[in-house]
Amino acid sequence: VGAMVTAACKQANIPLIIQFHGADAHQQKTVQTYLPFYKKAFAYADAIVTVSQDMLDTLIRLGASKEKIFLNPCGVDTQLFSQIDISQSPPNFLSVGRFVAKKSPQSVVKAFKIVSDQIVNAHLWMVGDGPLFKETKQLAEMLLLQDKITFTGVLASEEIIELMKNMRCFVQHSVTAVDGDMEGTPVTILEAASSGLPIISTKHAGIKQAVIDGKTGFLVDEHNISLMAERMIEIASSTELAVQFGKAARKHMIENYAIENQIDNLDRIIQTSIHK
Repeated sequence: VGAMVTAACKQANIPLIIQFHGADAHQQKTVQTYLPFYKKAFAYADAIVTVSQDMLDTLIRLGASKEKIFLNPCGVDTQLFSQIDISQSPPNFLSVGRFVAKKSPQSVVKAFKIVSDQIVNAHLWMVGDGPLFKETKQLAEMLLLQDKITFTGVLASEEIIELMKNMRCFVQHSVTAVDGDMEGTPVTILEAASSGLPIISTKHAGIKQAVIDGKTGFLVDEHNISLMAERMIEIASSTELAVQFGKAARKHMIENYAIENQIDNLDRIIQTSIHK
């Protein structure tokens, strides 16, 4: 939308600040369709805000000026998503997000199949909906996991917070989709980390900064299902490691992703850009 209003802003002589979030910077069809508008917006805009380093690099390649572009990841309400005690949690895994290609929910199911074969009381909760929901549920049934995976559909934040209290770990296998679509910085990962859950995810987009591999969770290469399963088993087998990672994850969120700090950062970007 920001790119489309460039001409109006220019005619009215008012500042323009554009923020990118994900598909608008990466999805091939979107970028190809709107690139002429992006280039005009890049030239006129006072500031361009991105939510991951990968996105920032992509926009520079598309023509954004290094002097105008800023990194300000999404934030999390660390008071709403507060520390939970996972020391008594069973080997339950939680995945929250839209059932779309870039989140690859089928990969989570495939990894969990390996986990379930070794840890008989492991359970996976998948929250959300989307175009791949039916396909993912059918895969779970084909792998005989219908009693080991709970598909909840869409839940409110308050319901997810309650669900987290019985979890050992949060998992998400984000990938670059065939159409080029990528994540920005997934808010659900920030929320889970803020709640004190260790994170197992992929080396993808802003996740690489949100999760510190080996300290607040584990990161694996995209599509490496066997290693994701191995990491899930490691967390499921060690409450001590899960608690250690979870505490470090919350600390990382408070220090680097607290919503009030991100809002202040955005305010500084806006004020600096329009008064320069």
